[in-house]
Amino acid sequence: MHKPPAAADPPSPSNPPQHTVIAAVDLGSNSFHMIVGELRHGQLAILDRIRETVRLAEGLSAGGDISPNARARALDCLSRFGERLRDMHASNVRAAGTSTIRRAREDSTFMAEAEAALGHPIEIISGIEEARLIYNGVTHSLPPPDGLRLVMDIGGGSTELILGEAAAPKALESLHMGCVSMTERFFADGRLTRKAFEKARIAARLELRPIKAFFRGATDVEAIGTSGTIRSTETAAIALGLSESGVTLDIIEKLIDRVLEFDSIADLKLTGLSERRAQVWPGGLSILAELLGVLRIPKLKISEGALREGLLYDLLGRLQHEDARERT
Repeated sequence: MHKPPAAADPPSPSNPPQHTVIAAVDLGSNSFHMIVGELRHGQLAILDRIRETVRLAEGLSAGGDISPNARARALDCLSRFGERLRDMHASNVRAAGTSTIRRAREDSTFMAEAEAALGHPIEIISGIEEARLIYNGVTHSLPPPDGLRLVMDIGGGSTELILGEAAAPKALESLHMGCVSMTERFFADGRLTRKAFEKARIAARLELRPIKAFFRGATDVEAIGTSGTIRSTETAAIALGLSESGVTLDIIEKLIDRVLEFDSIADLKLTGLSERRAQVWPGGLSILAELLGVLRIPKLKISEGALREGLLYDLLGRLQHEDARERT
């Protein structure tokens, strides 16, 4: 179990002017996200949000090579992000690569090409740092809880769990399972069967086994879910009349039953579910079902804040900290 380090913050950027455009770029395994804000006299106003499905994890080989198609999708997306950042005159940008980029070969030229396309350095963050930033994004998007808060995020290549109190994470974990990797592993032929779901759920259960006692041992915990898989699940559940807000294990079981009415992922079409999300949803649903079941979560609330917001507010904190030091 990982606990947050007590180390000092990394070096801060230079003192910003009164009006500064800042941005965060999240290079996820399934989607790339960018959020742009303007710092006005110490207050942050969000100017733009962009999301593109890149499916980088689908193009990663066992040897750590990114396929030409996935590479092209990623670089095209980053070029568009870079152009937008230049148009908006963003002076401070923090870009972070997650699970798939962590597993890619270090001697690949992909990172150099990605940084050139974006026009900014890209930091490859650890799973634990990813978890910390996700918690930071959720904290800035919701009112503070009365007690403990358990945050979960199912990404394309990894799943993060964070137990925290107020703004402080108390324990962080990053698990090697995501909606893309799980779909590729258990639904590789595109067929939707009960047996495939059972195998995927068993794999998720085994991944959770080493940490389940800790994360389900606390009482009076507010459970929060974020990012694509979980938010899409709530959207679909509401559209189908299964929920007014949030999700439960019973709702997820009903959604799995609805998915099994289709023969293949290519045919999967549900109200509230986008075509691009449908391609990786079976693996994501399998993980989500086991998270709620194994960790004994009666109901999962949903947050808009996630990694990209965490990156942005982390950058803002550094800027304001440096500004305060300069004034002092």
